[in-house]
Amino acid sequence: MAFNKSHLFDPADQMTSSFAKALSHPVRLDIIRILATHGTCSVHNLFLRYPLSKSTISQHLEMLRVTGLIKYKEEYPHVFYSLEPSNFKKYIAMLLEYCQKIK
Repeated sequence: MAFNKSHLFDPADQMTSSFAKALSHPVRLDIIRILATHGTCSVHNLFLRYPLSKSTISQHLEMLRVTGLIKYKEEYPHVFYSLEPSNFKKYIAMLLEYCQKIK
């Protein structure tokens, strides 16, 4: 069984990698675009938007949430998602710094 060895690398590189991974699927990019354009959006409306199962959409939302790019608020019986702008800006700055280093 293989073990994750990402902890052996620079923490900034780990964060940049997580950000890049979060952006590496078209559905996640579209979710970010929707939230940036419309602000808060209910999970129900996100489910209606995509021809994917609810569990698949939930997995995409979880990836974005764990990375810190989006946040959610529960208002029974609904769940609403929105961007986490401070984290998003931090990740963008880290990615730009990384790209400048490899020029």
